[in-house]
Amino acid sequence: MLALAIVFMIIILVGFVGNTIVLFVIIFNRQLHDSTNTLICNLALADLLFITFCVPLTAYSYIFHWDFSESVCYWMVTLQYVTCYVSVWTLVLLAYDRFLSIACPTRTLTLRKSHCCIYICISLWIIIFLANLPNMESVGLIPTGANSSVYYCVDSLDIGFAEASLTKARIFFWGFNLGAYVLPLSLSTVFYLLLVKALWKEKLTHSKNSQRMKRHATKMVFTVIMTFGFCWFPQNFRFFFRGYSYPDMAFWEKIPQLLFIVQTSAQILAYANSCINPILYGVLSERFRMGVQQSWAKVMGCGSRRTSVENYKHSIFTRNVFDVKTPCDSVPRSRMSPRGSGTEFRKVIPTYTSECTEDTGTSPASQRTSLRHSVTLLSPSIVSQIPPKDFDELSDSASVLL
Repeated sequence: MLALAIVFMIIILVGFVGNTIVLFVIIFNRQLHDSTNTLICNLALADLLFITFCVPLTAYSYIFHWDFSESVCYWMVTLQYVTCYVSVWTLVLLAYDRFLSIACPTRTLTLRKSHCCIYICISLWIIIFLANLPNMESVGLIPTGANSSVYYCVDSLDIGFAEASLTKARIFFWGFNLGAYVLPLSLSTVFYLLLVKALWKEKLTHSKNSQRMKRHATKMVFTVIMTFGFCWFPQNFRFFFRGYSYPDMAFWEKIPQLLFIVQTSAQILAYANSCINPILYGVLSERFRMGVQQSWAKVMGCGSRRTSVENYKHSIFTRNVFDVKTPCDSVPRSRMSPRGSGTEFRKVIPTYTSECTEDTGTSPASQRTSLRHSVTLLSPSIVSQIPPKDFDELSDSASVLL
């Protein structure tokens, strides 16, 4: 029991600290207020609620016994299922958002705005909560024995007492398999495969950062999908086999020691998924580490100085937007220059201050025109004129944690 308590404490501590940092970094960095990071924030919120309220009660019931009221059991099970579904389907929305940002960034600007994404997340919470209400009617406490005063909190009293019909039991178990594992995992896989396919198209490979984007996308695809599939497979296998063997006991339930090992191992691995995502961001995403540095600088009173995140973002903008060689005999083109967040743009109007010279064998540097840029505000309608490749680099690559 001591080892089990230590494992649960590690999950709770890492999950609470990690998801709190993710929320803090995104909320207090305005340049991260976009659709993708809003979904990451929603995922972190669901994981944080699950880690804070569900895991400690489950750990306590394993180590000791259930010493709380039936209403606490009801709300714990409700929150457990709601946060589980929200986390899983937020991953689907995240995969879909990343696909849209690569395949058609300009045509989906309205849908991918931050406030639009907030409405979608709120709707997701409401829909999942209402959809889980029928299953929550059977949540309750059952005694461990005929005359025992020790109780356990169970998801379904009918199934716990073997009073549910075979159809009802299989709908309960296999419905969870379908709605919380098979369907979201399949959709996430499809969206990520389409994303990788879009990255490999010829029209998207002209960017200087295309190879980096491909490697990064492939790594994140493999990591996110495999982590989710691996962590939730034992729990879903347990649910599937319980539905298959009902009303009889599964083979591991006939031996108390084996039942304890199988059940706790499956749940611990599923719970661990809620604390792994922040670790993945820190290990695989340089932008997330820079966001942490920026947030820490603000907390320490250094927010007025340019942080590493802003320097990195500024270097991307400078390389992709201003690194243009304008011939002497051509009309200068207006370029986009982002300032502040990824949705605020300014028009840069080049103005010649010296005349062009003919090619007299001098160095190329002496033949270039000296430019002086005057900055004026840009109409929002000009956003539609940004090439998809450039827009994706400006709005996604420089500000998204993933």
